[in-house]
Amino acid sequence: MDWLALDRPLVITEPADSRVWQGQSPLREAVPGLPADDARRFSAKVGALMADDGARVARERLLGYYLGEVAPGAATKRFVAACHDVIGRRSGETRAIDTVAASSAADEKGA
Repeated sequence: MDWLALDRPLVITEPADSRVWQGQSPLREAVPGLPADDARRFSAKVGALMADDGARVARERLLGYYLGEVAPGAATKRFVAACHDVIGRRSGETRAIDTVAASSAADEKGA
C-alpha cells in the first residue's frame, strides 16, 4: 500500500484464468484493471492514466483508509504509541502472574 503515498496511478492486472478468485476490497474497486490477455496494452493504459488520472480522488480516500495520517512523523508516532501500549499490557500481565505466583507460594507455606 506504500504506493498510495506516492500519488501515482495504479493498474491491477487481472488473471487470465477467470476461475481465479480476486476478492473485493476498497482498493480493488477504485483501481482500474487490465486483463492479462491485454498485457501488451499496459504501457498505453498507464500512459492514459498519467494523462487523465480519473482515480486520483479515490486513491486519496484510500490513502487515509489504509495508511491513516501520512504527514512526516505520523507513522512513527503511531508505532511508538503501539509499542507503549503493548509494553503496558505486558507489564500488567507480568504483575498479574507475579501476584498469582506469590499467592500460591504463600498458600504452600501455610499448608
